[in-house]
Amino acid sequence: MGGNKPISSPNLIWKVYTMPLIQTERGGLWVADHRRINEPPFLLIHGAGGTHLDWGMPIRKLSSLAPDLNGHGRSPGHGHLTLTDHADDLAALLDALHIPKIHVVGHSMGGGIALTLALTHPERVTSLGLIATGARMKVHPDLLTQAEWHPEAVAELLSRWLWAESVDEPTRKRSQAQFMSVPPSVSARDYAACDGFDVRARLGDISAPTLILCGTSDLMTPPKYSESLAAGIPNARLHQFEGAGHMLQIERAGEVAAALKLSLA
Repeated sequence: MGGNKPISSPNLIWKVYTMPLIQTERGGLWVADHRRINEPPFLLIHGAGGTHLDWGMPIRKLSSLAPDLNGHGRSPGHGHLTLTDHADDLAALLDALHIPKIHVVGHSMGGGIALTLALTHPERVTSLGLIATGARMKVHPDLLTQAEWHPEAVAELLSRWLWAESVDEPTRKRSQAQFMSVPPSVSARDYAACDGFDVRARLGDISAPTLILCGTSDLMTPPKYSESLAAGIPNARLHQFEGAGHMLQIERAGEVAAALKLSLA
């Protein structure tokens, strides 16, 4: 695939690729490729205004593919106004990598994309991991109106809303810098796409085994959103992390990685 060459060695644990920008029928996506030989991989889908770095290292160190979505991080593009477009991008990525099925895990907006993949491309989804997300994600008006024109103000809001109270200030500052690295117009499209997302009436159509994870102190998508997912998806289990915030996959990365590996892999 255009120069993507795994390094061969009898002691090889990781596939190491030299060209992480993968060209698909829908454009290029940059991918952090941590696939392990002979282990089914996870597809990790980050949230609004984020990149693959929004996944804690213990989760990325699972056998995984962690793309930057269209317009985010190192991926070209301008973002999308629907989560269906992102889901179609990821189906095209799997085509380009010749991966017929995969464990799909999404955080926040990425969870909405994961749900969309499970509904529009069910044959590609071995299992589903939904972290701090919901079947409907109405967005606070301040995020919708200010993300493009006042990104600094939004970054400051998010530093308070995304994290549990126990999270230190340096972590919050790094989060603000990460958010500011994504073009404001792309983050604005993310929030618009989330605001228009609603698959509540279709949850019963999801057949993939599903693990739902949330923090009890999540201010962005409170636990009731995860509880609603668990009630609506036929083959779903819910686990709540006491005291964790919206960025559960960073705050409790080791525990989340263990739960995903135990339940989905």
